[in-house]
Amino acid sequence: RFYQALIATSQSCDVLVMLQSALAKNSVFPPCFATIFTRRVLGIITHAESSTANAQRAQKFLYSAGARDILLLPSEDTVALDALQQAFI
Repeated sequence: RFYQALIATSQSCDVLVMLQSALAKNSVFPPCFATIFTRRVLGIITHAESSTANAQRAQKFLYSAGARDILLLPSEDTVALDALQQAFI
């Protein structure tokens, strides 16, 4: 049911954003998850600045889930926030 609600809701948006923490040891997104949507899917890696972060693993999770545009978003980084804003244009 949850996926059906996401698919229905996605019809009213322009971009879907999948967040993946660089601290997480697994992903909540199944492989090819993004392919069920007809919208652009943006992957964002969070917490990459942490000493225990693994941004490469987070990127692999997002790529496996179907995100092809993936951004690293460090906390309190205005340059990264500008890049995120540009990704939506």
